[in-house]
Amino acid sequence: MLWPHVFCWVSIIRRNDTERALLNIPDDKCYDPYHLKGTIPIGERKQIPNRCAIVICGADLNMRVHGCGVKIVKGCQVVPGDPSLPHPTCCHKVICDENKTNNSSETL
Repeated sequence: MLWPHVFCWVSIIRRNDTERALLNIPDDKCYDPYHLKGTIPIGERKQIPNRCAIVICGADLNMRVHGCGVKIVKGCQVVPGDPSLPHPTCCHKVICDENKTNNSSETL
């Protein structure tokens, strides 16, 4: 049995109007100083290089960063993801042997 990513993580990069003014960021783009170190148009998403996570530019000019996680069930194993693939295909996978699983679980 294959259980794809069950949980994920999300963070928000709040817009910084002072930084936007200093850098002349247009009103139709978000600015990411951490991951992409550049702009992204409203409504678009870009994968963070070498990471299994994406950055999405919201209409409020705040950016949402989405990554993946997994929930481990006893009797299952994690197959590492491949960050060179697009999100969420790049996420870790959990493969379970139905004969060995029980109700105990752990979140990574």
